Amino acid sequence: MTLLTDQAVEVAIDTACRTLRLPTIRERAAQAAATAAREQHTYQGFLAELLLAECDDRDERRRARRVHDAAFPRPKRLDELDYAANPNLNPAVINTLAAGDWVGKGRPLCLIGDSGTGKEKNIKEFTSKVITLDKYSDCLEPIRNGDAQALTTDNVILAGLVDQNKDEFEVIDYTFTEEPYGIGLKKGDDDFRSFINDVLEAAVEDGSWAKAWENTAGTVLPTPEPPPVDRY
Repeated sequence: MTLLTDQAVEVAIDTACRTLRLPTIRERAAQAAATAAREQHTYQGFLAELLLAECDDRDERRRARRVHDAAFPRPKRLDELDYAANPNLNPAVINTLAAGDWVGKGRPLCLIGDSGTGKEKNIKEFTSKVITLDKYSDCLEPIRNGDAQALTTDNVILAGLVDQNKDEFEVIDYTFTEEPYGIGLKKGDDDFRSFINDVLEAAVEDGSWAKAWENTAGTVLPTPEPPPVDRY
């Protein structure tokens, strides 16, 4: 076994935790080690404390991702909405859409793109009354005049439409599919992929990722837990 300096130990732990995707252990290792030494924990106790912390945080991140994937709007309750401050919001319409009963009743839903696409197939598992149009903005008027009850697409696109039409529409907590975004690059370009992963992780750690979200989609949607970087 090779003896390592304190600095080398810190670098080794940091590198290993990044490789194994153990952010909580990477963050708490030094403090946990100091506490273990001070309180004379056993090696097994020290390891158990770190592993349990990682598991607890992972469960919390998983819960947060599920909330995010459900596309919940900014945290609030329907009975707390101030309709007097938003006269364009119809309480009856909001409550009906939030309940999701319109899906079971087969009310019209507006989609973007050509008919026969995968997204239309997914939606038609819930309702056969689907309107397909060319542009997102084309769906707004059918909703306004009652020809359609809702528009479905990516939640960040919906957030943009809501932001552009203040107090007129709202993103509700109803999700049909989960379709994560990704970044495409040339196959086999491992260096560039690692660079992108490093930039994403740095943005999460220094808060710029959350700030970018809050300045854009975050004006309508809650800030989600950052997805873990998939290193391979």
